[in-house]
Amino acid sequence: MAAEEVLQGADHYKSEIERLTRELSETTHEKIQAAEYGLVVLEEKLTLKQQYDELEAEYDGLKQELEQLKEVRPCLHAVPTTAWTLRYLWRKEEENPVACLMPSKSGVAPVSSSGLGLSIPELFIAADRASPSSM
Repeated sequence: MAAEEVLQGADHYKSEIERLTRELSETTHEKIQAAEYGLVVLEEKLTLKQQYDELEAEYDGLKQELEQLKEVRPCLHAVPTTAWTLRYLWRKEEENPVACLMPSKSGVAPVSSSGLGLSIPELFIAADRASPSSM
């Protein structure tokens, strides 16, 4: 009888060790999955942070560009403008800043001496015709 009890005790301990081994394996697997998920979340956070920084830099650049366009606006003689036209004029003004200040024969300042031959009102008409909103 004593040998039988020892064998039952050994079987009990053996089954308990197997159960604990399975439980440890499951817990370890869950922790590994959680760590992998955490890494994915961190990578996504890093990507979003980079996108945010890029957008913020672009916003700052556009804000600065807007301020520069506001400085160019007096040269436009109060002609209604679109964002595309302002950006175009600003770039042309950068190429030839003096042209914006020189009056033409019609009394309207030319865009630049780049050979376009368009006055600012003509440029606005062309821009409005080319803009997607007018189509």
